[in-house]
Amino acid sequence: MTIVAFHGTAVDFDAFRPSPAGVHFGSFDQAAHVASMALGGMRPEEFARRPEVNGWRGRIIRVELAIENAKRIPDPMTDLSWIREIERARAEGYDAIVYENAWEGREKTDSYAVWDLDQVTIVEGYCRDPEPCQAAAPRM
Repeated sequence: MTIVAFHGTAVDFDAFRPSPAGVHFGSFDQAAHVASMALGGMRPEEFARRPEVNGWRGRIIRVELAIENAKRIPDPMTDLSWIREIERARAEGYDAIVYENAWEGREKTDSYAVWDLDQVTIVEGYCRDPEPCQAAAPRM
């Protein structure tokens, strides 16, 4: 199954890097929240150097996720808990985790954590206009 999802960041990069706690994707709104929070942690001079896109300096990346067998769990909340859940899901033969994200964005919607970056295709590296970027990710 291909899922259209988004990743919010304040960092410039061309490819995702693996993380023991997974790489997380969700709705456009969730990605905007994450990007905004990341920007809030920057020093003022670093923030000022960020290019402005549509009136703000965050980056939202649109991706397609190739997920065949996701495990649904409650949000583990901490990096250590995520690492444990991913290890468990991998051992059980799952290729992703789906969870209801109640903390990022304005609505509780599903987010996805993947650990095999071959599942991730960057479709648009900078979603400059929210309207065409906001393709709804189907519920699993």
